[in-house]
Amino acid sequence: MWIAHARFIVCRTQVIGLAACCLLVACDRKPPAALPESNVAATQPEQLRAGEKAYEMHCAQCHYAGEAGANVPPLQNSPVLLAEPRATFKVILQGQSNQSVVNGKKFNGIMPAMAYLSDDEVAAVTAYLRERFAGKREAIAAAEVAAERKRLGVE
Repeated sequence: MWIAHARFIVCRTQVIGLAACCLLVACDRKPPAALPESNVAATQPEQLRAGEKAYEMHCAQCHYAGEAGANVPPLQNSPVLLAEPRATFKVILQGQSNQSVVNGKKFNGIMPAMAYLSDDEVAAVTAYLRERFAGKREAIAAAEVAAERKRLGVE
């Protein structure tokens, strides 16, 4: 009995120590810097980090790691992400409620409009999504989003 109790205490201490080490490492990291509002695209790595952060905050609740759900199409090889960046801007800014087909499967979910995101956030998340799920690596300028926002009449 005493040996089993001692093993439990040692294992628990190791787990707590490991958790404390992970917490120290995580606390030592600096959060990704927010992109400044500008008409020039940020550097690609900076924009991708900001895009990943925006994805986690605004998109991952439904899209998870990009897999399909009952009414959520997968992001991998999405026709919207494979098209010009304007197509992604439009879906983010206006949302989407019509049927979509991805990889031959039909989806009929509703994505809410996220026009509250800044032009820099939309540019960053678009760059991140296109790089991660469509293999398209490019920096995207906030000015492109602003022009599309104006064209769509989304303020």
